[in-house]
Amino acid sequence: MLEALKNRTLGIIRSPHAERGLFVLAFAESSFFPIPPDVVLGPMAAAQPAKWVRFAAITMIGSVLGAILGYAIGYFAAETIGAWILNLFGLTASFERFRANSSDVMPWVILGQGLIPVPYKLVTIASGMLRISLLLLIGCSIITRSTRFFAVSYVFKRYGPSIAPVLATRMRLTLAVAAGLIVLLIAAYMLLLHH
Repeated sequence: MLEALKNRTLGIIRSPHAERGLFVLAFAESSFFPIPPDVVLGPMAAAQPAKWVRFAAITMIGSVLGAILGYAIGYFAAETIGAWILNLFGLTASFERFRANSSDVMPWVILGQGLIPVPYKLVTIASGMLRISLLLLIGCSIITRSTRFFAVSYVFKRYGPSIAPVLATRMRLTLAVAAGLIVLLIAAYMLLLHH
């Protein structure tokens, strides 16, 4: 069933409303939909390299706005819709691991989760359930989703669709390196603020 849904989602690429479809997909994936927008973003950037920045920005904005919906689901409907979505996608154990983190490290957890290939809806719904600051979620989402989607879009623009199998096998390593770079940049920024 998931493969059929993925194939239908890929139909967005050939649609005359591809940009709107990409936005809706990114929005939905952050709150309730199982297919990540990367699967559409990459081929679109490869097909129209001149628009790679535009496509990445559309995806990031959709994802961040979707994160707000995910947060609202967790905040206002934790026991009903929120619990149902987490259960439907097998994320209940992941939620318990997310909840086990202290508030001191939560920004780093959100940043890391936004980069690696885990369903971002886990982060957004869990943040609402745990009453984590919405502004913290939005700020972390902007940083982490920008990094991820601009990187995916640029790589496809630069190397074309042939890069897809390489990214699929090395996605975790690539995103771990990106996460490390974000941590270093934030740490450097914090050091500069205190000097």
